[in-house]
Amino acid sequence: MLKKYAGILSLTISISAAATPLIDSALLNTRFINHVPDSQALEYVRAHFDSFIAVSFPCVKSKDEVLERILEKYGKIIHKKIIHFDEQEAFNFVKFCYRHEGFNKNQFYKIYHDKFPIGYGPIIFYVYTCESLETVRKAKAEIRNIYKLIGAIHATDNHYQTLELANYLFSKKSRAKNCSSPDFSNS
Repeated sequence: MLKKYAGILSLTISISAAATPLIDSALLNTRFINHVPDSQALEYVRAHFDSFIAVSFPCVKSKDEVLERILEKYGKIIHKKIIHFDEQEAFNFVKFCYRHEGFNKNQFYKIYHDKFPIGYGPIIFYVYTCESLETVRKAKAEIRNIYKLIGAIHATDNHYQTLELANYLFSKKSRAKNCSSPDFSNS
């Protein structure tokens, strides 16, 4: 009886592996990957619980090599992407990142203006892997210490946050859908 179902199981595994292509393991040996399609990077995030996202904001005025060196020190960069935000998109992005923090209106606007000093600009985000949340926290602390800015980087702390942020950043539709004004009911 098991022989009869073994072929079906093998076919099912082959079909599902083909349906969700992951980044080729040979590519993972490169310094980092910014030439893979966003869809593959998103699938990587979905399949790997040790993946995180780090976002660098326009308030960081030095080269991204410093940030990349630190992320590589603590883990492995899988994907890098730059997104140029206009003023409304920048505002919406900060709102999305900090929506669960319970900030009042003044606190929120301070965070927004700290991260986007001229109101808009590019963000650079990285999909990277680390062995543990503690390692992620060490990387965040070192980056913040170098730039002397708490808001220099936004990094996810768990797989759920990573999935949420990845879906937001990899999808223009998702970014457009989150355009409503922030709720400042606790202001």
